[in-house]
Amino acid sequence: MGSTPRRFFIYLALCITLAALLPVYIWLTGAGHGLFSKTTVYRGFPLLKKTGMGSNFVSLMQRLDSGQKAYRIPEMTSCVPRRHIVFFRVSKCSSTTLYMLLQRAVVKYRLRVLRPKTNKIHFYRVHPYRPTKITVHDAKYNPKLTYDVLMDHMIYDADVINKMMPSDSFHLAILREPFAQFISAYDYFRLWVKFRVHSAEFLNHPHFYWNRSVSSRDKATYARNSMISELGFPDEREDLRDNDTFIQSYINFLDSALDFVIIVELLDECLVYLRRLLCWTMEDMLYSNANVQKKYRRPWREQNNTLYKEKHKRWSKADHQLYQHFLNKFLATLRRQGHDFFEELSIFRKAKDALDRCGVYMMFYIMWFFLLRLGKPFCEG
Repeated sequence: MGSTPRRFFIYLALCITLAALLPVYIWLTGAGHGLFSKTTVYRGFPLLKKTGMGSNFVSLMQRLDSGQKAYRIPEMTSCVPRRHIVFFRVSKCSSTTLYMLLQRAVVKYRLRVLRPKTNKIHFYRVHPYRPTKITVHDAKYNPKLTYDVLMDHMIYDADVINKMMPSDSFHLAILREPFAQFISAYDYFRLWVKFRVHSAEFLNHPHFYWNRSVSSRDKATYARNSMISELGFPDEREDLRDNDTFIQSYINFLDSALDFVIIVELLDECLVYLRRLLCWTMEDMLYSNANVQKKYRRPWREQNNTLYKEKHKRWSKADHQLYQHFLNKFLATLRRQGHDFFEELSIFRKAKDALDRCGVYMMFYIMWFFLLRLGKPFCEG
């Protein structure tokens, strides 16, 4: 009887060992018939070979960075992957998707992240006051250390961020079509409870409902110019909020301060372009939509949104001008891309489609290695 517990623990240890080694075996041999089975090294850079595409995929990857005309990226022989990233995680702009992408990079490249002092995902107090600009005291900042990544929710302050992060940091933000972002934020932050009306009625009389709640607006800020406000715009200043000259001046400031702005409606195109800017691999850019809000409160399913889009454009003027500026800038960049960019975009979308069919990828932190795993037997072709 005394040997039974010993045999049990030996058996348990054996099972744990096999469970840990099996994914490694599948990853190295390609036995799982996953999307990416092996890694090919080209000129010192890891390129992923897609199962079923053979040498055509590798030969295409070898041509990826040639002939780019706008914002020309160095050749792969001289391209150095960027490691210092500042990501402005703008609320309700698919920012969680990008956040998870960066989390993978943190593990893969062993990057040091500057985290909020609160151990949460915000550098500001969510309740009960309006979010304030980031300060050094909001972060677990040690001036003796060099931080690689800053990516939690914050209100932008250029001086503070430049003090805490390396001077060569890549500054990245994300924006979404403002009306869609407003609907998502209004529902997610339960502003219909705050204002006691649904979002359509709010847009019929926004000044009335805003002023009625102004004395205790904890999350009311998400109902007006919320994207540009998170990027440091002083929306609380009534004399500046609708001033076209000041708005354009602030947008120009952001244009010079940010290295790239992702447009959610062109997410795939932006990620392919971002891959080139950062000199990362295609694997680094693959994503599955995270924290997606699939249903909204009525009446948006029944109403014609055109009228309300115009009302929102008048109410959140700065957000619309901000979005249009960076949308136009990226569209101009796209028009100047060579054929190789769109070949890469096609491959990226095929890889993402296969990933979506297989299921959501998961990160496994098993001892010292990082594993990208695809989850269903469907991934065999």
